[in-house]
Amino acid sequence: MTGRFEETFDRLISGGGEPSHDSYLVLDLGEDLASWFVGIDANCHPCILVESTSIAGKQPSPIKLENLDVQFHVPCKVERTHGITKKTTCNVVRLKSDDLAMRRVFYSVCDTMALMLGNTPRDTDLSKAMKRLAAIFRKMLAPASRTLAGLFGELTVIYRSVLPHELIRDWRTADVDRYDFSSNDLKVEVKSSSVRQRVHEFSYEQCSPPSGTVGLVASVFVERASRGNSIIDLLNLVEMRLPGKLEAIFKLREVVATTLGNAQSQAVEIKFDLALALESVQFFDLNEVPAVRGNIPARVSKVRFTSDLSAMQSVDLVKWSDGTPDLVAYLETYQ
Repeated sequence: MTGRFEETFDRLISGGGEPSHDSYLVLDLGEDLASWFVGIDANCHPCILVESTSIAGKQPSPIKLENLDVQFHVPCKVERTHGITKKTTCNVVRLKSDDLAMRRVFYSVCDTMALMLGNTPRDTDLSKAMKRLAAIFRKMLAPASRTLAGLFGELTVIYRSVLPHELIRDWRTADVDRYDFSSNDLKVEVKSSSVRQRVHEFSYEQCSPPSGTVGLVASVFVERASRGNSIIDLLNLVEMRLPGKLEAIFKLREVVATTLGNAQSQAVEIKFDLALALESVQFFDLNEVPAVRGNIPARVSKVRFTSDLSAMQSVDLVKWSDGTPDLVAYLETYQ
């Protein structure tokens, strides 16, 4: 799914122009985002420019990463491709990478950020959004924090759900989170299997949900398929089920990008059988999973084990949702 920023950048590049050494060559994004520009600098780095509406208060500090830098309230000379030049003050986000996968993330996240902030964003809101963007690109320098199959399984559970934006709201934001989805009353861990057997690895803590909460494991069969769907394909399908849910879309892209880390290209290249994954999803009570339970010896930690769920009875989410309202969001779209 190509967004407005990426399409505008492609038009900018196809125009063949080059900026002078002290300016940016830009195209605007239309009247609804008149203060936003897609541009390139003198080194042909892709840039997003947002005209400053105010310089009152403390100016945010610049953000400098290996692959991204952000500067606030920069005096700019902006050259449009049809020859008109003007001097203005902009907040500038520059991508310092030629990697196509990283560029795709850059423009897709900026697409949503622009729609969330609007045409004339306040400095405080823009600064928060830029810090969030920088956090994404900082994590994209690190190895993937989940397997592709694991991430595909999580996206499958979101995609099939009747209220995907609620699952995204409760989706983990840190690698150390114990469960993939967590609300006050409900904890859900997603486990993927590539061999069509419901045999999964758990931690001691996962099989002991907090008192007063419902804990479930969603078991999904995730198999490679040469003509299947990639992570990005599935991400786009999820987005189509989020009309008007800008914060959910932003977080969806944020979690996928940060989970993939420096394996962004694999999110396009490696494909899985989505039909099988959707058909295979079953939920089980974490309290009934075969597990190591009770007190563990002192000075013993990080206990993990493999459990076979094949003899277990799956949970009927419709019945369980009567006592756990948060489970309604996990029902399939056709239920």
